[in-house]
Amino acid sequence: MYETIQQPIDVLVAFSKDKVQPKVFRWQNQKYHIKDIHLIHSAKRGQSHIYYFSVSDNTQYFKISFDSTMLTWMLEEVYMEG
Repeated sequence: MYETIQQPIDVLVAFSKDKVQPKVFRWQNQKYHIKDIHLIHSAKRGQSHIYYFSVSDNTQYFKISFDSTMLTWMLEEVYMEG
């Protein structure tokens, strides 16, 4: 089941060469350790350039975004089994 969230999150990232890799994010006082990055794409929203990451931990899938103008992260969607 997909759920649209669109809430700000804190994200710990790793920078290597020309890549940004989200590693951990905090949402509702809970930490989620990212195990896999499945897809990365970007889009323009007004003047902002938004980078979208489809990620997963061991049990859930998430879509998170980074606004390179505002330097903010958002949890866009959550997919939960059941």
